[in-house]
Amino acid sequence: TGAGAGAGAGAGADPIVFDFSTGYSSGKLKDQATLTGRLPEDRALDADGEPTTDPDDLKNGWILPVAGHVGFGLALLVDGLTAALADSPIGREIPLVHETDGPYHGSFFCLALDPGAFGGAGAFSERIESLVNQVETHPPQDPARPVRWPGQRGWQLARENLERGIPCEASRWEELLSELAEFGVDYEEG
Repeated sequence: TGAGAGAGAGAGADPIVFDFSTGYSSGKLKDQATLTGRLPEDRALDADGEPTTDPDDLKNGWILPVAGHVGFGLALLVDGLTAALADSPIGREIPLVHETDGPYHGSFFCLALDPGAFGGAGAFSERIESLVNQVETHPPQDPARPVRWPGQRGWQLARENLERGIPCEASRWEELLSELAEFGVDYEEG
């Protein structure tokens, strides 16, 4: 479950994009498991609802919400704004991601606001630029890790990936090729 919001920070500037998952990232959990052979603690439950660090439990267990009860509340809010409004499967009615033998039934919610209906588009843009400037000039706790606004790192990575290609761990690449073959997808390595 996730939600996103975007706003321009000025003409030609990268937009602020706040896109988050209310649960821990399955991709990051799998990456951690590849590196260490186990999941971090307090991130997942097995099929019986017990805490687990076994990567195999991701197939039939649950990924926990980030920020405990706050993340759980956000997940319920997102389900309400997506599945409940769309009258589609909600919560545990949605198939697990790895169950690919039928439709997924995911829902989507988008909210668009017209700044002109409030303080005006120009004022909105100026306020966002001020906010971005405050974030970018805030002294970081660790100088090697500057304070960033939502989406800033992603836009930078997108530019780098366009120049150099998308990095992929060798084991992840082999897993992807195996899955493509399993589904009968023809591919050409190049």
